[in-house]
Amino acid sequence: MSYPLLGVDAIFSFFMNQDAIMLVEGITLFRVTAPRSLAGLTLAQSGIRQDTGCSVVAIRSEGKLTINPDPFEILREGSEMIVIGTYENERKFLRTFPKK
Repeated sequence: MSYPLLGVDAIFSFFMNQDAIMLVEGITLFRVTAPRSLAGLTLAQSGIRQDTGCSVVAIRSEGKLTINPDPFEILREGSEMIVIGTYENERKFLRTFPKK
């Protein structure tokens, strides 16, 4: 199975309410709710990748699922984001963008 196919399968598994998924050793896909601090920002403005090393690979907002979202996608508070990164990246994300 190719990495892109594994990634797509993992994203859909997530939306079927499965827990965090390890794609390859040390790389996980995790689900977070967009915090208020990111609301109204685009992915590019959010600094998620620069500040945490994580990449947002899908967003579910207002009933719409966007896989491989555009950097100019506007984040809405409460949107569900599927994020990929190492365990350390995930911890850094949760420290940088805590739920409030």
